[in-house]
Amino acid sequence: MFRRCSVFCLHDNLSGRQESLHMRNRADAERLFHAKNEAAQGPLLNRDLGRAYLAASDPDSTRRTWTVVMEELRSHGRASTQLRCARAMRDTALDGIRDKPIIETNAADLLAALRSGI
Repeated sequence: MFRRCSVFCLHDNLSGRQESLHMRNRADAERLFHAKNEAAQGPLLNRDLGRAYLAASDPDSTRRTWTVVMEELRSHGRASTQLRCARAMRDTALDGIRDKPIIETNAADLLAALRSGI
């Protein structure tokens, strides 16, 4: 970690790449620096830590499924828009993610839904 133009930056010793932390406070920059190092060492632990932080800020976030999102989309707009959304949300292409918690959804799940709807 080093300082450039009053902003703290990182230097990756393996790749040689440098990136800004966009922070001027040394304590905050060091905290983010250590978090990035820990993230590289244990991705599964970090995923669980992220869930714990998310649950602390929004207890329902760990259980919220795509069905909740789909219901919310159906309730907005004009009547014609609501009908169109309701019809789109019934598509079988979305069955793979419908009951899946949002925070457990990965890119492969969304791509599978898109590809099956083609």
